[in-house]
Amino acid sequence: MVSGTLNKAQSLPFLPGCVPHDLHKPAYRRTATLAYKLDGAIDKKKATLPAERMNEILEQLADPLWRFKASDTGEKVLTGSERAELKESMRNTYRPAIQPAWLKHCRQVLRYEGYFQEKVEENAHENCRFRHCQILYYLEDGTMQVNEPRVENSGIPQGAFIKRHVIPHAEGGVIMPTDLKLGEVIEIYGKVLHLTKCDQFTKWFAGELGIDLGEECEPPVDKYTTRKDYLEKTAMGHFGVPRNVMEGKQYNELVLGGSRSNIGLEQFLKNDGKVLRFYSYWDDHTRYGIRQYQVLNYFLSDDSIQISDQYPRNSGRQPFPTLFKRRRMEKNFKINAVPGMLQKDPIYVGPQDLICGTFLEVLGRAYFLYNCDDFTKDFYAKYLNIEQKSYPKQVADDPIIHQQLTPPPHNGPGTEEDSLINCMMLSPVPPKKDLVKMTTLDGKILRFEARCANYLVEDEERRFIVTYFLANDTVACYEVRTRNSGFPDFPSFAARGRKKNPATGTYYTPQDLFVGGEASISSMPMILTRADEYSLKYMEDNCQDYPMSNVQMILHKISAIKDDEEVKGAGTLDPDSFRGLVEQKLGVYLVDQELITILRRFGDPSDEPRIDMNALLEAC
Repeated sequence: MVSGTLNKAQSLPFLPGCVPHDLHKPAYRRTATLAYKLDGAIDKKKATLPAERMNEILEQLADPLWRFKASDTGEKVLTGSERAELKESMRNTYRPAIQPAWLKHCRQVLRYEGYFQEKVEENAHENCRFRHCQILYYLEDGTMQVNEPRVENSGIPQGAFIKRHVIPHAEGGVIMPTDLKLGEVIEIYGKVLHLTKCDQFTKWFAGELGIDLGEECEPPVDKYTTRKDYLEKTAMGHFGVPRNVMEGKQYNELVLGGSRSNIGLEQFLKNDGKVLRFYSYWDDHTRYGIRQYQVLNYFLSDDSIQISDQYPRNSGRQPFPTLFKRRRMEKNFKINAVPGMLQKDPIYVGPQDLICGTFLEVLGRAYFLYNCDDFTKDFYAKYLNIEQKSYPKQVADDPIIHQQLTPPPHNGPGTEEDSLINCMMLSPVPPKKDLVKMTTLDGKILRFEARCANYLVEDEERRFIVTYFLANDTVACYEVRTRNSGFPDFPSFAARGRKKNPATGTYYTPQDLFVGGEASISSMPMILTRADEYSLKYMEDNCQDYPMSNVQMILHKISAIKDDEEVKGAGTLDPDSFRGLVEQKLGVYLVDQELITILRRFGDPSDEPRIDMNALLEAC
């Protein structure tokens, strides 16, 4: 059957669909090299090259020019199958011992600056010209590229002077980094390039490898460049050509049939696309006014100015940012309304009028110039010898202060808490009260006797009783009836309620009322002269809340007198003498409440109120 199939295959033409398949032919399938074990995927195909051979090949590949050296030295260059075998064998290695050049020096370029000389024929002003270029040496593969920077309107094809490839050396071999030295020449395809400078990376790379780069030098300047600079300075008037000479020259040219020079066209051709940009702001001090920022553009091509507003996001302003349409701006804009009067030649705003830190008046507004861009700073430093400075501190906006709404003043009915609740809530509720305080301090009242402190003769004999209710912090004032005093016999001088201290603007507290202190009730200044026994005892029992009735605090204040010999031998003193003695020795004035507290604690039991100094000094 096999022989019959072969005979049939030999008899059939070799056309698609006419070639029979031999079913008995063995299948030569490619074996699988990837297998999976417990720890992951592995490659069953082992490396066929020994490690020593692999290191030799890697050392050879470390040189960027190994391809050319192999052909020169006669070493065998790997074929495609050998490179594939090497690549397959390196799969099981973790990392190459020696990195190849394309990996070690990836994106590393040595940059040199140089020039070459080109002769100029049949020209009376110059006989040669220096053309500057950049030499790039790529370390990853040893290739080089020479670029010539483009000069506007030069008339010379510029750009990539020599495209990137391995450049052979004129003396044999290829150009290496050691062949590129500053101050020397290198010949590339018949062009002699003079190397003058290099960048910082090139200097660092040469220092790491110990390569001598040489000394940097300045490139020469040809006569064409010198003459061009001279003509530009002459046209700009740097050499001080008198105005009458220039006008006479133009007049002679017109008389001889010449055309009138177009100064505007010349200015446009030289300065087209050059714009001075300033940043300014204007403070609007009107109602609801804010600081507004602008960008001022000065076009050097025609001396025109354009101002555009820079609106922030969601500012609510119409999207028409053009504040001053592009045109020449007059310094003192004025219109003569009288017919027949001639208008003087206008004086326009120039670059010398735009200085950072000054104001520019536009349409009745003073715009402050606070900064400009880099091109503007370079222009002023080069042509006007003016250093433009920025003013970042003045640019900061004023801090935004949120004006919090204050509640309206109390108009009389009810309490202030009731009025405040009406402002804070749509459905007001009664203010909460301190029920614990009202329960524990119910019926506890502090009473003080007071007299007027307005220093009026008719009020000297008037006496008042100031009552402080501890349960709800209310104050009531009653006047002691005096016969034939001339005042109405109304015992209630001020109705019971919460009263404010005009000195602090807050409500009176129990600590504000003490003997010797001042209080103002119903606009009547009063001095508290006495307190009843219950009030004094209550304040002494709760001395932690009433410092004027705290004996320990008073003794600590006057503790420095215990070492004075005069005080030790004083014996007993009346309150006024004791107060004078303490004020003389320590400079501390004791109020009446403090004297009463000391007298109640260290008083002599005799009829006269005197202070026992021995007991007081022992307590100190």
